[in-house]
Amino acid sequence: MMLDKSVTTQRNSNLAFRRRQAEKLFRNGLCDESLAICNEILITFPKNLSIQKLKKEMLKQQHKNLAKTPASQPIDLNINTTKLLESEDIVISLIETDPENKNLWILLGEIYRQSDKISYAMQCFNKALEISKNDPDIIYEIGKTFTKVNDLGNAYKSFQLALSFRPNDSMIFYEIGLIYDKIRKFNKAKEAFLKSIELDQNNHFSHTLLGIYAMQVDGNAKEALKHFKHALQVAPNEINMYNNVVCAYLDLGENEKVLQLFKQLELNNDLKLTEETKKHLNFQHGLALIGLGEIDKGRKLYQDRIYMQGVVHTDVNSIPCNRLENKSDAFKKKILVLREQGVGDQIYLLGLLKKFAHDTECEIVLDVEPRLLSLMQRSFPDFKILDYDVSDDVGADFWIAYADLAYFQKLSKTTRNISGPYIKVNDDLFNFWNDTLPNPGLRVGLAWRSGNMDPKRVKNYTELSDWSNILRKENVCFVCLQYEYDENEINDLPENIRNRLYVPNFDLKDDFDNLAAVMKNCDLVIGPSSAPVHQASAIGTNTIVYTLKGKNAYSCGLWLEHNEYQDISYSNCKNITFDQYNRATLVKRVDELIDMNFK
Repeated sequence: MMLDKSVTTQRNSNLAFRRRQAEKLFRNGLCDESLAICNEILITFPKNLSIQKLKKEMLKQQHKNLAKTPASQPIDLNINTTKLLESEDIVISLIETDPENKNLWILLGEIYRQSDKISYAMQCFNKALEISKNDPDIIYEIGKTFTKVNDLGNAYKSFQLALSFRPNDSMIFYEIGLIYDKIRKFNKAKEAFLKSIELDQNNHFSHTLLGIYAMQVDGNAKEALKHFKHALQVAPNEINMYNNVVCAYLDLGENEKVLQLFKQLELNNDLKLTEETKKHLNFQHGLALIGLGEIDKGRKLYQDRIYMQGVVHTDVNSIPCNRLENKSDAFKKKILVLREQGVGDQIYLLGLLKKFAHDTECEIVLDVEPRLLSLMQRSFPDFKILDYDVSDDVGADFWIAYADLAYFQKLSKTTRNISGPYIKVNDDLFNFWNDTLPNPGLRVGLAWRSGNMDPKRVKNYTELSDWSNILRKENVCFVCLQYEYDENEINDLPENIRNRLYVPNFDLKDDFDNLAAVMKNCDLVIGPSSAPVHQASAIGTNTIVYTLKGKNAYSCGLWLEHNEYQDISYSNCKNITFDQYNRATLVKRVDELIDMNFK
């Protein structure tokens, strides 16, 4: 196929104009701007020799400029890293003409370090140190090189030596903080990062690490947000800064501010996004929209979650069929349904599956968590259930992930009767536990946290001791549903209360069949958003789920209107939002609900 002659002429004309533009910028000393135009041209015309020659001249001039940096002034090695990697030969040729220029040796060392040629990098830095003895900039670069190869002892010595010459250098304290972080001395690391921002309030690297510590070590999203926002203000073109602020806002349930930030992000044309970063941001953006009840907008962005590490348990790129985009295309087809996220999410979402199968008259092949195999085989007798790697061809026409069901069933805060209890309990186990569990009048299952004790998750939970007053209730048998509990949590209760808590003698984390039978024998189950509590809802037992305000994306925005609301999927489930600093109010309200509904 030949291009239209007018099109070819226009392309050549545009190329000539862009080349002249680049040359003019170069003559005026604007190397970076000129180089950017050359790189754009080479994307379309990668074999254009004249542009390649012009680019090489620009790179050479850039390095000459860097080489002229006064000995007393540190050169900026961070701004041109990708360009440096292209220009090893140029720097070497410059060194041949000026072998005593320490900046050229530092520059070459940085090129080698970025290329993972560590021994060459060290030789260059040591040569620079011969030229400029006790130079703290060179000693700092040596320390960074030791850190890169995990030689933390020598890295620490190098940074301490650099500090002796430059005691108020913020970046040296930042690097020392990274060393303490690597050896898991988090308090020491935090001290170093705090010292770093004391010396330079605009050190966004240290602000970022302090924000991460606040989120992941202290579980303090408010403190994290302060650091992340400051880092974003200093580095507005760093996409990771946006992502950190988004994570903090989501953790605080401030979804509206997430949307405002994404509007700001869309207006920033200087951001350079990788495909992986785009997918991660789309996931966060979609989650915020869904949490606010904007399901259709949110779903389009939330689709990319499947490409994020740890979300879907199968490599979707290996599945020999396409993802289902329209519900109508599933009619009388074979659909592979892939598990995603945690077990609690999986149990919750599968309440939508039967109606989807009924509406589309499709054949279902269901991928399940191995621990749930017998439970799901009993609950979905008409579906083919798999608990192994489903990357092999199962003959499906399309595949979907569990959370796609919410979109296809048009789940929203106003929908009703598209989901509901579906788990079938083993009759023999049900009868066994009916006979075994104490029955003074009322049986209440209690979980107080999830097994995930990540500091940023802990604030979503309560402690067993918070429930002491409820555990005193007469004519109630409380059944422990908390897996991986610490025996001290129970032993620390007063004896008269401890004796009221019945602990079943099976694996509460992995034995879902016995767990289902126990919960089916309960009149009520109470707990945070976790696998046992979602399973209780899916069995049909009355359930109270407590969450921090704004943290339940499955509410589709109901949390904005109510502190208590009926779950949109399970009519037997009541959601209560609570304040992490006032758990007593939550416990008091649960106590009232027990008295109102079960007396």
